[in-house]
Amino acid sequence: MRILPRLPFILVALIVANAPAGARAAGGATLPLSVGIGAYFPTSSGSSIESVQTPPGVSVTQHGNLALEVAIEPNLLSGGYRIAAGVLSSRETVSTPNGKQVVGGPFGPIFTPGDETITQIPITLEQDSGIGKAFRIGGGFGYDFVNISGVNNGGTGVSRPGSGIVVDAFGQIGIGSSGTLEVKYYINQHSALNGFLVGLTTRL
Repeated sequence: MRILPRLPFILVALIVANAPAGARAAGGATLPLSVGIGAYFPTSSGSSIESVQTPPGVSVTQHGNLALEVAIEPNLLSGGYRIAAGVLSSRETVSTPNGKQVVGGPFGPIFTPGDETITQIPITLEQDSGIGKAFRIGGGFGYDFVNISGVNNGGTGVSRPGSGIVVDAFGQIGIGSSGTLEVKYYINQHSALNGFLVGLTTRL
């Protein structure tokens, strides 16, 4: 299970989220900033970053990894708006018969066994609203900065996804005095970059 290496980060975030208010700003006030840590889960786990069909015997899978988030919260910007920036890490693994490179046709794609690391940095303008005192929902849009590094270059004529427009939707449940459990879904213009962020956030 790949969840286990992320448990220390989640536990630290939970401890910070429930820290006494006296450890924050004087008078119990909090800054209009929040930070979060959790995990990123790609929703297109069976597709390739190159968005092409795989030849027989070739397996392409995606795996989630660490997720970080920082946001300027609505009590700084009027109208319930906030600005959020995330760092989403995931990995694509390509397996081929006998561990050898497979060429899908005269012009590619080329499948090279090994891993690729995908890093996304979505920056979004969001609007949210509260339902009662403990639940918030919202969404927004922005730009997703994408970097892909690894062994599988996709072959001639294959367009790899780059940076582009992204939209998101999220919900938050209050934990303690200033922490939340957050679930956010990112929708990118390239389906292989869609996924869920699940984590804990806290006001600074």
